[in-house]
Amino acid sequence: MSNKEIAILYANEIIYNVIPACQYMVLAAKRFINDLNDERYYYDDSAVDAVIQFINTLYLTETSKKKHFILEPWQTFIVCNLYGIYKKETETRKYKYAYIELARKNGKSQLVTALALYHLIFDPDAQVIVSANSREQAKNVDFKKVKQFAAMLDNKGKHLKQYYNSIKFKNNELIVTASEASKLDGLSASFAIIDELHEAPDNKMYNVIKSSMGAREMPLFIVITTAGFNTESFCYKLRSYCIDVLNNIIEDNSQFTVIYTIDENDNYEDKNNWIKANPNIAISVNPEFISDEVNKAVQNEAERNGVLVKHFNVWTRA
Repeated sequence: MSNKEIAILYANEIIYNVIPACQYMVLAAKRFINDLNDERYYYDDSAVDAVIQFINTLYLTETSKKKHFILEPWQTFIVCNLYGIYKKETETRKYKYAYIELARKNGKSQLVTALALYHLIFDPDAQVIVSANSREQAKNVDFKKVKQFAAMLDNKGKHLKQYYNSIKFKNNELIVTASEASKLDGLSASFAIIDELHEAPDNKMYNVIKSSMGAREMPLFIVITTAGFNTESFCYKLRSYCIDVLNNIIEDNSQFTVIYTIDENDNYEDKNNWIKANPNIAISVNPEFISDEVNKAVQNEAERNGVLVKHFNVWTRA
């Protein structure tokens, strides 16, 4: 099957409940199918294939055995949306912004850091920003993964030159930062990530990165996060905006959104619902571990909110 066919099959399995999914994923799947039939857009197989072929050359960094990074259908669906759909009028990608929300340990950081390295190597005059609210997340999780991927391609560092908080490839540069919006003034990002936006105290970092992309023809700004405990946060407000876009309450054709969570009336004890928040269940997410966490939540009310937030991607109050 082609990557496009994989994405279409996945979307239809979401729409027709072959794969259990929340209401937001059903809307995202329908949006993709509609875009493929919309006269304003065309689909570029070669652009998607180039990205996925690059990712396939890498190895996963958190497996006991050496294993090529082969995308799961839900990851292929995301890549096909972001890199496959182009506007006929301008011949540029439809999406400039992406909001990706799902439970922990589903491989979201692996995917977006691989994309960061792709843009570092293949974008003209690339300036790639990898950011998170905490220094721990930015340096020891996201940047660590990028450096590991870079070493797989160039273990002697002849072309991908690694520094304390950056990687350079020819005239291109990848920069890692954490909660330091003031230090990003003057940049011109071509691709950017903010990881775990739910931890951000405000929208300063987001706005600085977004405004730095103004001169770029095809920028891409990806937010990846799990749910959090603060429904007054900027992240939750961005999430609400994205849901309104999915529901056609707001028209914003530049914003892509996938939210993997359980629906309001779902029973989190029901194993059939676990895949709704954990698309990588039984792949990078151990069902036995989830089962143990659910048991804790059932037996101990003090554990419940933490389990719902981390493993079922449900926003709640601390």
